[in-house]
Amino acid sequence: VATMAVQALGGGLRLRDALETRDAEAAALTRTLALLRHDLAAPVPVAFLPPGAPPEPAVLAVPGAAQIALSLGGQPRLADTPEAGLARVVWALDPARGILSRRHWPMLAPRDPAGAGPAVPMLAGVLRFEIRSMAAEGPGAGGWSPGWSPGPEASATLLPRAFEVTIETRRHGLLRLVVAR
Repeated sequence: VATMAVQALGGGLRLRDALETRDAEAAALTRTLALLRHDLAAPVPVAFLPPGAPPEPAVLAVPGAAQIALSLGGQPRLADTPEAGLARVVWALDPARGILSRRHWPMLAPRDPAGAGPAVPMLAGVLRFEIRSMAAEGPGAGGWSPGWSPGPEASATLLPRAFEVTIETRRHGLLRLVVAR
């Protein structure tokens, strides 16, 4: 009887550990998708002015780069910052480690190159991170195209009408997120 009890207890503990791992993975996925959806819904037509570098468009997603940078509105305002509620975020995949991370600048014209927060790991086990966009006007309007880069002839403040993000993970397979503005 004691042997059966020890085996049952051991099986229960292994099951608990497996459920805790799955719960943590599901929570990370939920948190990542919610924050990514929030960021994709909040771009503003304001260029990013990195210190010592040329201005970047409000939205920049180079095809094949597994990264998207967004100027955001409606963000918390930090004390002693001239920009009310504006920020810059960069979502990027480190393909060697399989980690999707998010980096945040609390303003769009930082004075210090190190003004960004650290790249925060959001989701592990990511195999692919791709962005497609739909233009609201001009060439390609109404159709999906890889990435988003307004090009030198267009305004750096031009925003897409919609985003489609594809995330492929080991655990959850292929996930597709579509956000229209």
